[in-house]
Amino acid sequence: MRFGIFPLLAFAALPACISHEGDRRSEAASDGGEPDAGDDAGVDECDGVDFPVAGHPPRALVVLDRSASMGYGLPVSPWDACAEALVAITAQLDYQIEFGLLMYPELDVVCGAPAPEPIVPVGPATSLAIEAAMTESGPVGYGTPTAAALARGFEYVVALEGEDDRFVILATDGAPNCSQSSMYDCSTCTWTDTTCVDPRSCLDDVGTYSVVIEYHDNWGVDTYVIGLGGVWSEWDEVLGDVAAYGGTGDYYPAQTEDGAAEMTAALQEIAAANTECVFDVDWESLGEGVSQDPGLVNLLVEGEIAPFSEGCANPGGWHWADEDTIELCPGLCEDYKWGVVSWIHASFGCETVVE
Repeated sequence: MRFGIFPLLAFAALPACISHEGDRRSEAASDGGEPDAGDDAGVDECDGVDFPVAGHPPRALVVLDRSASMGYGLPVSPWDACAEALVAITAQLDYQIEFGLLMYPELDVVCGAPAPEPIVPVGPATSLAIEAAMTESGPVGYGTPTAAALARGFEYVVALEGEDDRFVILATDGAPNCSQSSMYDCSTCTWTDTTCVDPRSCLDDVGTYSVVIEYHDNWGVDTYVIGLGGVWSEWDEVLGDVAAYGGTGDYYPAQTEDGAAEMTAALQEIAAANTECVFDVDWESLGEGVSQDPGLVNLLVEGEIAPFSEGCANPGGWHWADEDTIELCPGLCEDYKWGVVSWIHASFGCETVVE
């Protein structure tokens, strides 16, 4: 997938940018200090202009199980581990991915499908809203109507404006149930080892597979699956099949009794897989009087100039993939994908700093 720099790139109001002779930026930083344009006689000021570049990041809707069993487990419950991981990752990647959050089942309703709209709509910088939602809610629902929840989530993401890449992350500690089957044809019960006395406890693997396949094959929406707690010991095959039908290979087992580490790692890996380092530049959108010379473009990463590196000889730099496309080099790209760096500024009109 490809998406533009804005809003992933923050365009601060820099009064001027600088061009360097040779590699004085590296020399200035080698002594442990920051480069100081005022002390460097080889640096000339110029009137660079910061301007957004069109584009949008991928969109991710987290479909989160909040059935009562999510509150079980010591010393850390799946719910607590999930809350910690979601808050951390969405804050870290607020500008790489637009996150949203849908919880299921509906509170106080056995097997209740969630509301059509997510608790937190998909959008930029939603980490604070997600933190608030996790704090205000909790694992108090009854049943695990995963098929119905995914259907609501898929309907929502395909209705989002634009054609940007979007995907769903299902996080659950149990197998899908709340099947519409009658008690007489329920072959597997998720609550006991015997025939279900209540059809709502019937395994709904087929119904879940069906909705995942429909939206993957017809709408191109991938489904990632994270199995929380020790769910995979009993439902490994079901969760794996949901992920496979959703186009993502296999599910992520995330043990939570010792904390959020495995859940966090799963979210990071999913985010990295959906974040690319290629950005389209719409020169015409820069406005009248702004340089459209590709030799007068600079990128600043966390306030430091990232050097231009033809062919990416310097893995920490960037280069032009073509006349309209900027690409981060492998080292910088990995840092960006994994949220090590996030704030990248673009400036037009100053001589490009070369490695």
